[in-house]
Amino acid sequence: MNSLVTETFESIEAYLPKLIEAHHKLIQYCREENSIKAFELFPAYSKGLEWVLEAVMLINKQTIYFHVNMDLINSCLTEINDGINNEDLVLVADILEYEFSPILNEILTITEG
Repeated sequence: MNSLVTETFESIEAYLPKLIEAHHKLIQYCREENSIKAFELFPAYSKGLEWVLEAVMLINKQTIYFHVNMDLINSCLTEINDGINNEDLVLVADILEYEFSPILNEILTITEG
């Protein structure tokens, strides 16, 4: 790997546990239908998720290292947006837990491997 890819990979490795912690908190807040806490956490979580996915795509441009289905992610993001607009936090929690958790765990496994 070149130095930019190595540095980005190491940054993902360092940041991902924090994102996963926020991910679990967000799921919890949504399951509890605590919209205040969920909506307070969501902007920072979204920025962190966006950064990780952009970093993964940057690495994948250099070498196919992560197998992330961007079509699935985009579809899930649309559903999350719909859930937020409809104030359906249970839907948001389901998508985060059953669609995004496996993606984040796969990235974490690769970075730890």
